[in-house]
Amino acid sequence: MSPLRIAILIHTDDPKPRRMMRESFEHIFESIAPGSKLDFFNLLLSPNLPTLTEEPTYDLVILGGTTYPPKPGVAWMQNLKDFEHKLNSVYTKQKVMGICLGHQTLAILNGSIMGYSGEPELAVTDIPLTPAGQEFFSNLTINGRSSLRIHEFHQRYITSPPSGFKELAENCQILLSDDDRIITFQGHPEMSAALMEELLLSPTSKESGYTSAINSEEAKSALLKRANLDHDGIAIFKSIVDWVKRP
Repeated sequence: MSPLRIAILIHTDDPKPRRMMRESFEHIFESIAPGSKLDFFNLLLSPNLPTLTEEPTYDLVILGGTTYPPKPGVAWMQNLKDFEHKLNSVYTKQKVMGICLGHQTLAILNGSIMGYSGEPELAVTDIPLTPAGQEFFSNLTINGRSSLRIHEFHQRYITSPPSGFKELAENCQILLSDDDRIITFQGHPEMSAALMEELLLSPTSKESGYTSAINSEEAKSALLKRANLDHDGIAIFKSIVDWVKRP
């Protein structure tokens, strides 16, 4: 595949996860679109954001996740919301991929409501696809599969599809805009096993409530085992690159 120019927003001030997130994206795109130029942005460290133009200079803008539960009124979150509003309503030729926080904030921007689960969803999880999702991810479902395996790391979820979007996976796990311009994932197709392990074992995850209930070695071992299961991350991104290149 030919190289792409991609803007990627990730939000953490923790040096090791930040480095691992970058490396994970770099590995994926070097595997499927060698020579692609990746520009990284992090609103926790700098207010700089990708420059948007009427004729997009980026093939794709990826709105990634954060290692902190987002809080209303925080300056970087407001900056992110303002940027997403421009992507959603002003620069309507730009293709966008939302991941976790990006998935949730874009859905809320378009009218969805956020829910909170009693237990966090963590590590590699099987996500059932809708018929539209099976068609979109045809490179994965050609042999009769009807689901994707993807890393999850969240407690919040979208309760219903937003206006102007359809579900590619059940329970609003993957959404695609009706104009075929914005795709969002509750899960993390970009995550490696090593990155998931790092997040699962980090003090920040425990303090934030994601792993506070993992109080035994047996439970921790089972979770780390799931973090190392095979998943469809790179194959998912192959479908994303094919979608980006569609007119």
